[in-house]
Amino acid sequence: MDESEVNNLPRVVLVLRACILNNSNSILLVKRSKYDRYAAGKWELPGGKLKMSQDPFQALYEEVEQETGLEIVVKYDLVYFNGHLNQSSSFYNGAPYVVIVVACSFTGSKEVELSHEHDEFVWVTPQKALDMDIKDEDSNAIRSFKAKGIL
Repeated sequence: MDESEVNNLPRVVLVLRACILNNSNSILLVKRSKYDRYAAGKWELPGGKLKMSQDPFQALYEEVEQETGLEIVVKYDLVYFNGHLNQSSSFYNGAPYVVIVVACSFTGSKEVELSHEHDEFVWVTPQKALDMDIKDEDSNAIRSFKAKGIL
């Protein structure tokens, strides 16, 4: 690949999310701040965007710990993938938007401690999560996990 081809590669927005399971087989959802400019008040799985020069798994661990205070362990390397071309008027307009969700457990007996990015958290059954006002990419991941017997 020459330099002109490299310069033509798209900038990709990579979002990493954790479907965190507890001992009761409930999953953790966090509610986006009502002041957030994107999807305010929606429930979602914890996680965030990969930054330049960041290892994807390390990014996932850091985002989850920042948002929830929990340290996670990945149970399955890749269980859900989704992508689309971002057509919004945001900073990411025209960029491929890729979401990867992995099934995780958490270590220790620490309680959830939310960051300023979220207003609430709840542990719910997968079916209850699907009945909530949850982001589409996360509900699709939960359905996929259920179909694969992970949840």
